[in-house]
This record gives sequence, structure tokens and C-alpha cells, in this order.
Amino acid sequence: MTVDKWGHSIGRLPGVIPRFSLADMSLEWRKSSYSVANSACVEVAISEGGDAVFVRDSKDPHGGTLCYDRDTWRRLIEDIRADRLRRP
Repeated sequence: MTVDKWGHSIGRLPGVIPRFSLADMSLEWRKSSYSVANSACVEVAISEGGDAVFVRDSKDPHGGTLCYDRDTWRRLIEDIRADRLRRP
């Protein structure tokens, strides 16, 4: 699910949690240790209960935020590590 800067959901995607408000959450955003200055980086935060993972553009932290449930995020990371995601 993508949310706007006010935490309102924009559409629904498979494997995401129901509507939420980022304003109601205290999130600790982390950037990859592989990130370098001025590169295409994302930041990740995990909800308090660990049931949701939030992803945003590090250069636009007030822009849209993607939200995935724990299992969908785990599968995405597994696919990335196994090099199963290729650009056409």
C-alpha cells in the first residue's frame, strides 16, 4: 500500500496490511549500510509489533511510503538475495 505524506492509503496491493496512519506511529527509519551519498537509496522502518515494514525514498522522506506485511517483505528480500529479480 502506498500512503501520502499524511498517512492516507493510496490503493491496495496484495500482501499489505490494512489502512493505517503514519502519524500515529513512532518509526525508526534505517538506511542501508551499502548506501553512499547522493545515490538511489531507500529507508526502511518496522512497526512496533513487527507485522509491517515501511519503505520510503531517502531523498524524499515526506513523499509516498510503501507498506508491506512481514511475510511479503521476507519473500522480497529472499528473492533479491537469490538474484531472482531482474530488470527486462
